[in-house]
Amino acid sequence: MSTALEPQQLQASLRKLIVLSQAMLALDPDQYHPMKARLDAREAIIQTLPSQLTMAEKNSVLPLLVELKALDDHLKTRLIQARNAYCKTLRQIHFTQEVLTTYQVTARR
Repeated sequence: MSTALEPQQLQASLRKLIVLSQAMLALDPDQYHPMKARLDAREAIIQTLPSQLTMAEKNSVLPLLVELKALDDHLKTRLIQARNAYCKTLRQIHFTQEVLTTYQVTARR
């Protein structure tokens, strides 16, 4: 984590996080890979933020922090839905592969 950012840099980073969060919420939960890419982009931005904010920094970006917190609450639910959809798809693929393997073995006999 970075130690200090200029107020404009901090605000810009938080705005980028908000835009990425909104983009993630606009995605269908079945779109796991685009969501994962945006999640990785969010993580890269978060790594540039200071680990702690001073009271003045918190006050200067409070509306952005409140908006980001609300978006993050929605994102948790959306990410769980995306993970579940992805796991369901993987189970379906695995099942299909098992059926095809069984069919191929049976067909060879």
